[in-house]
Amino acid sequence: MISMNYADIIDYLSSPIVLFSVFIILIFLLYWVFTFTIFYHLIRFSVGTLPKKIAFIFLFGAVVLFCINFLFIASMDFNILIDKIKSLFSNLN
Repeated sequence: MISMNYADIIDYLSSPIVLFSVFIILIFLLYWVFTFTIFYHLIRFSVGTLPKKIAFIFLFGAVVLFCINFLFIASMDFNILIDKIKSLFSNLN
């Protein structure tokens, strides 16, 4: 059985890669809430079929952009990014 004390858990959760991952997940969550809000209002309060077609095209574009962003972030080397951020902050002092 693996035993971790409180300090180990805090050290793990405060690592830059975990914090960056949580930040990215929050950005994607806000993006999808914004997309759903626009999509819902275009469908719910529209008259005729043209706004519904525009809403479908908007949703399709949002899904495509989300997939492209997800693939770029999944293939990103975070170690290089973390090193660049550390060197940037060390130069400021």
